[in-house]
Amino acid sequence: MRSREFGWLVGLYEGEGGCGHGRSEGHVWLRISQRDPEILLWCQNLMGGKIYSFYNRKGLCPDKPMHCWHLAGPGAIGLLMTMYSLLSTKRKAQAKEVLMGWKHKVRNPNKTQGRRTDLEKQKIGVEP
Repeated sequence: MRSREFGWLVGLYEGEGGCGHGRSEGHVWLRISQRDPEILLWCQNLMGGKIYSFYNRKGLCPDKPMHCWHLAGPGAIGLLMTMYSLLSTKRKAQAKEVLMGWKHKVRNPNKTQGRRTDLEKQKIGVEP
């Protein structure tokens, strides 16, 4: 990827994107949403991932589809780490939270992050 393409992708993510992580180990995702899917196809060709289309019935244009480029797993983790230094304070905080959650899950795959499972509660005599 050329630096111009990377800069474009960072700017697009900064303005229209977001990231998060699932409960399963290593499941990190990022997304960029647009009304026009053309630029999302460019993202997909550049980085992989999938494009989803949906209608936001509560949004400003309920009859026009919204399109979302979704990248998950190692590709999303690598892209977030690479983009990090170029992001705004708000996006850095979001990326840091997601990456720290991922890092914790990878290092401690069997931990429930301070919450006890029902089985653990039963073993120590606490109602689930």
